[in-house]
Amino acid sequence: MKYIQVILKKVLFLLLVFLVLSCENSSSFGNNDAENIDEILTIYSFELNIDLIAGAESGIYHKVTEYNCTSLGDSYYDVKSYKVHWLSNNNSAYKNKTGNQLIEMVKTGSLTPSKSEKSIRTSNGSSKGIVNSDTNEEAIFYLPTKAKYESLKYF
Repeated sequence: MKYIQVILKKVLFLLLVFLVLSCENSSSFGNNDAENIDEILTIYSFELNIDLIAGAESGIYHKVTEYNCTSLGDSYYDVKSYKVHWLSNNNSAYKNKTGNQLIEMVKTGSLTPSKSEKSIRTSNGSSKGIVNSDTNEEAIFYLPTKAKYESLKYF
């Protein structure tokens, strides 16, 4: 009788271990799906010939914005952080470039900023509509309060 009880306990223990392991496997599968949904994307936009009033740095600039965001589907994005690259139109390296050429310069990291400033967005959350330079489709970016951003200026 004791022999049968010992065998039953071992069988129950093995079933319990199997059940726990199978639950962990299905749980980690669900987490992988969630991680794919929250994948951080980098999307670029540009605006040319913007009049910037910033004291000694005032002038005409080209603006390249680099959004680090997650997709909400249907060309809607939740911005986690972003960088604004201000390229002076007085610099011949940037003067006659197209927006996509400026984006390529930013993407490759071949630029060295003259000035860099990190900040946290303090204004109320809002959205911004832009044309995604990769797809040429309009995209909406939600810029929440407390989103981290960096402003880089290239003279």
